[in-house]
Amino acid sequence: MQATEFGAAELSGLGVFIGRIAFIVIMFVAVAFAAYYTTKFIASSKRKSGNSSNIKIIEGVAVGSHANIQLVCVAGKYFLIGVTKESITFLTEITGDEVNAPEPAKIFVPFETYFNKVFNRKTDEQGGESDD
Repeated sequence: MQATEFGAAELSGLGVFIGRIAFIVIMFVAVAFAAYYTTKFIASSKRKSGNSSNIKIIEGVAVGSHANIQLVCVAGKYFLIGVTKESITFLTEITGDEVNAPEPAKIFVPFETYFNKVFNRKTDEQGGESDD
């Protein structure tokens, strides 16, 4: 009789172990989904607040650990500003002829372009054909 009692206790312990593993897996998946959708939400809200037709950051250069010089375009005029943790300082106005700004279409490159470059490169290495 003791053998059957021992077998039942062993199965009960196994069931608890499987239940704990299932709970951990479910929690991991829930946290992953929450992180994904939170990141997506934050990115979309930043994208909405970052789209401005009158103010654009053209270029920035770090000149220290907490200091940058930035070239900004405000309503078609270009300004050079200094930015630190404590302040933003106007340095000078620059004429449009002096600015070597890239075209807006060249600034944004879709992720798909990079993905296709990497995918085609790996296909070439494996002896496959690419679109190039």
